Amino acid sequence: MQFILQVPFILHNASAVERFSDYHIKEDTRKTTMQFILQVLFILHHASAVERFSDYHIKEDTRKTTMQFILQVPFILHNASAVERFSDYHIKEDTRKTTMQFILQVPFILHNASVVERFSDYHIKEDTRKTTMQFILQVPFILHNASAVERFSDYHFKEDTRKTTMQFILQVPAVERFSDYHIKEDTRKTTMQFILQVPFILHNASAVERFSDYHNKEDTRKTTMQFILQVPFIRHNGSAVERFSDYHIKEDTRKTTVQFILQVPFILRTASAVERFPDFHIKEDTRKIRMQFILQMPFILHNASAVERFSDYHIKEDTRKTTIQFILQVPFILHNASAVERFSDYDIKEDTRKTTMQCILQVPFILHNASAVETFSDYHFKEDT
Repeated sequence: MQFILQVPFILHNASAVERFSDYHIKEDTRKTTMQFILQVLFILHHASAVERFSDYHIKEDTRKTTMQFILQVPFILHNASAVERFSDYHIKEDTRKTTMQFILQVPFILHNASVVERFSDYHIKEDTRKTTMQFILQVPFILHNASAVERFSDYHFKEDTRKTTMQFILQVPAVERFSDYHIKEDTRKTTMQFILQVPFILHNASAVERFSDYHNKEDTRKTTMQFILQVPFIRHNGSAVERFSDYHIKEDTRKTTVQFILQVPFILRTASAVERFPDFHIKEDTRKIRMQFILQMPFILHNASAVERFSDYHIKEDTRKTTIQFILQVPFILHNASAVERFSDYDIKEDTRKTTMQCILQVPFILHNASAVETFSDYHFKEDT
C-alpha cells in the first residue's frame, strides 16, 4: 500500500528510544516502494531524548528524488532548552521550492511562553508561500499560557494570501485573546477546499462557552469542502494496551479490502465540555450526498466518564457503506484504561471494512510506559504486506 507512516514517538522515558531501536525503515524501501508520508511526532518528555535519537536523519537526496514528502513534525517540547539542542533542524529553501508539495504540519505545543521567543527565528517567507506550493499550514498553537498568544501576536496570515494562494487548512485553538480570528463566509465558499481541523484543546470547559460563536453553517458545509474525520484515542496507561489486546486487523483484510484510516481525536479536558457543546451535530443527509466526510475533531478525553456522556456518537453502517471513503485513524488516547472497557461497544464490522473503503491504518502508539512497548511487541506489519 501507500505507506502513510505515523509514528508518534511520544516517549515518556528516553530509554524507550533505545528499547525501540530495532524500528527501522530501510533506505531502499523508501526509495523504490511508496510515497512516503512521514509523520514523526517527537513528543519528547526529556530534552536528552533529542540527543539519543540524534541519529535520525532524512537524507537530502531521498527527499529530492523519491517522494512527495509530507513532513509532519510537531515538536511538542516539554523543555524550552530542547529547542536550542534541536536548533540544527532546518529545511533548505531550495528543497522546498523545487521538490515537493510541502505540507507543513508543525504544532508547536509550547509548555512555556518563553519558548515562543527563543524560536522567534521561525519564519515562512511570503514569496515562498505564494510561488511554490500548496501550502497547507497546520499550526495548532496549543498554548499553556495565554500570555504566549500576546507575545506571538505578530503571527498573521494576510487575507489576500489566503484567497489567492493555497488550500488553507487552519488549526488554531487559541480562545479568548485570539478572538479576532475569523474566516469570512465568502472566503470559505469561493476560495478553497476548506479542510477544517480545529482541535478544541480546551484547558477550561468555560472556553467552549466563550468560543460559542464558532459555527459552521449547514450551507457552507454542504457546498464547500471535503470534511475529514480523524479521531485518535490515546492511552494514558500501558495496561490499556493489554485490555484492548483484542484489537486486531487481520492480514487478509489489510491486503484485500481497504486503505482504512481512522483519526478521531477526542481532546476533551473536562467531560462537562461535551454537554456544553451538545449542539454539535452532523446531519445524516449531509454526510450521504455532499462530501467526502473526513472529520478531524480531536476530542481528547480527560475523564473516562466522558465516553459515556458522548455515548450517542455513532456512525451508521449505511452511511459508511454508501457515502464516503472513510479514513479511519484511531489512536486511542485514553486517560484511563477503564475507558476502553466502557467504550467496548465500539466496533468496526468486518464486512464494512472489506467492501467499502481504502483502509490506511495509522495507529500512533503513544505509550506512557516504555514497558508497554515490550508488552505490545507482538504488533508487527509483515514485510510482504
